[in-house]
Amino acid sequence: MRIVLILVTLLGVHATAQAQPAEKDSPGKTPPAKPISPSEVNGKTLREWREVLKSNDASRRSTAILSIMQFGEAASVAVPDLIQVLDKDPDVSPRTKAVTALRVIDVEGADVSRVVQALARRIRTGEGGESQVVVRYEALVTLRRFTADGAPAIPNLMRACTDPGSWEVQQLAVANLWQISATQSAKSEAADSKVVSTLMDVVMRRGSTYEVKIEALNGLAYLGRPSDPAVQQRLIRDLLLLVGGPSIGRETPLTKTQQLWALAALSNLGESFPGMTGTPQGRLAGYLRSKELDVRRQAAAALGTLGKRVSKQGLEALVKMLDDEEPLAVASACQAILAIGEKNDAVISKLVGLLESKRKENIITAANAIVAMREKSKRVLDVMDKLIDSKETDKAVSLYLSMAKKELEKPDPKKP
Repeated sequence: MRIVLILVTLLGVHATAQAQPAEKDSPGKTPPAKPISPSEVNGKTLREWREVLKSNDASRRSTAILSIMQFGEAASVAVPDLIQVLDKDPDVSPRTKAVTALRVIDVEGADVSRVVQALARRIRTGEGGESQVVVRYEALVTLRRFTADGAPAIPNLMRACTDPGSWEVQQLAVANLWQISATQSAKSEAADSKVVSTLMDVVMRRGSTYEVKIEALNGLAYLGRPSDPAVQQRLIRDLLLLVGGPSIGRETPLTKTQQLWALAALSNLGESFPGMTGTPQGRLAGYLRSKELDVRRQAAAALGTLGKRVSKQGLEALVKMLDDEEPLAVASACQAILAIGEKNDAVISKLVGLLESKRKENIITAANAIVAMREKSKRVLDVMDKLIDSKETDKAVSLYLSMAKKELEKPDPKKP
């Protein structure tokens, strides 16, 4: 699990858990002009470059794909041609470039399903699949663009979790698998048991690398309870083994990270388990006090992954973590609280306190969190004004706070 810092630019600060739909143009207001697609690229029209894709020369086919990508919105008509390259081209270079092109070219209507199925074929090994690791890797990167429509790729993703070519291919397959499955689980009350079993297989597999295991545990924590009771029992058994971990004195930051993510996944399945002291979330919250910075940050991320399922104890521990001496730990706690979606008085009071702290990093973290929460109460704005006007405030921080205040003064984005 890669922890992304909350130190984001204000331009993207509203991109929280759910993207906002584009606003409709107001009457009398000129809509923004769409980019004009060029009539030619490198001396040829789009139609002519599509013809070049039929060339017997692989280098010319590769050049054609790179040129087609430069035609902007108009290039969407070439999507079927690119799918043909993915399925039929014998040279790895055009296939790789076609996968990359589908990452940026507009894909519309029925073509979305066709592209997802074509990418799914490129992540499969064996007969009729993709022999080159680089193509499988790039196909998995491109597939992340189609998470909401990626269900047809799930069977091949489950197989790709043990791809023999690279651990990075395995990690991307695991990430795609649980994220696509999460969009499907949102429509039901339970997680796909086959997906959960696959993720647990990855975690328990002797040949899985640390990064791949953590990605799988992240997915298990996010997905929650599986639909099949037998899979649920197996999940509890294996997670308890991980939580037990190595004997005292033999733990490392890496084993602790696996344990805390196992606790996060286990917290979806109950409050108490035979042979286990305390609750999963209670023990997970304990890692927020670890001496190792990365362990504290991972524990915060794990609690944040639970979202609204986080306990009162877990939330209180995150709020307390806002007093951490390490700015990175503070940022991780803030990000987790944002993921949970909590903005009670205790949270706001801590953020106001961070605004008045002496650490520039903490001030910026607090400002970003406040803007993301759309918290524009009088006490927040008064503190911002005080700091902006103070001669003792660093000029860069003062400018940043001014930008944050302007963001808060904008109308709230319309909810979908």
